[in-house]
Amino acid sequence: MGCLRTDLKGVYHIGKTTLMTELEYNLKAWLDWGLLRIGAWTDVQAPTSPGVYGGNFAKLRLIDEPSFSAGQVWESARKDWVWETGVDYVDQYGDTKNPIEVAATVSVNGSATVYSWIDYPLGRVYFSSPISTSATVLVSYSFRNIQTYIASTIDWWNELQFRSFRPDDSHFTQTGTGNWSVGGQHRIQMPCIVIEAVPRTISKAYQIGDGSYWVYQDVVCTVISENANMRNKITDILRGQYDAQIWLMNSNEVAIAEGFPLDYRGMLVDSTATYPNLTDANTGYRWALCRFANTSVSDMETLNSKLYISKVRLTCEVALNP
Repeated sequence: MGCLRTDLKGVYHIGKTTLMTELEYNLKAWLDWGLLRIGAWTDVQAPTSPGVYGGNFAKLRLIDEPSFSAGQVWESARKDWVWETGVDYVDQYGDTKNPIEVAATVSVNGSATVYSWIDYPLGRVYFSSPISTSATVLVSYSFRNIQTYIASTIDWWNELQFRSFRPDDSHFTQTGTGNWSVGGQHRIQMPCIVIEAVPRTISKAYQIGDGSYWVYQDVVCTVISENANMRNKITDILRGQYDAQIWLMNSNEVAIAEGFPLDYRGMLVDSTATYPNLTDANTGYRWALCRFANTSVSDMETLNSKLYISKVRLTCEVALNP
């Protein structure tokens, strides 16, 4: 029999992040790290890093950012630059590899130039003062091959950008037209995974006497790709996590300790604040154990013949003790 209460069970402050939000944030951090550990990134080496069809991934484009003067903000074709260190991916030949760490300077017309900051999620370089709008800006970096998004924290996640792997596209160097005309914060590049904790939950008693209980919370991962092969590959990876267990971090504690890896600008403040370190039992912010008690896959029909979508539903089993 439950205890008679005059207050809300397990809630002490309205601003506290709760389970559904914690699962979304943790699953993104876990997936970002896990995908790097299997080599899902691409290195871009300046001065020349051509795409499959040509162009140069190392070359940045001028963008029109209303809050800055012309010539201050430049971006790459692919966003979501890798900031993590210590990935230590072992490839099929037994070689250990890590993503490129962005240097303290970029090349502007062949000269090393100090920038003000980098927005890693958007793949942008900001200069403290404008440079020539016709300058050639080159930078070495690594971008994630598969981007992850939390549905509740982005605007217009259905604004999909096709051909983002084509730096040879003539629209890339144009401002305000073509595939890159929508601001980076509203462009979703494929392939990607959109994470959403949905309102489908089952709760069961965990043990008698302390009010603890099991929660079975569904999280839907929508996989979106421009080709069926990549959609199927990502779908199989997610489906294969059945019965796997991961540690969740307490993002409230991370925020209090200012322990997040990126600041409000998207600038890197701590490259060691990776998922394993944030969930470490001794030095991290470990909170609860999550098991994927069930996985299921469904297809989504689309009117666009060049769009391939699937949904992977993960049932997350977490024991809560309020």
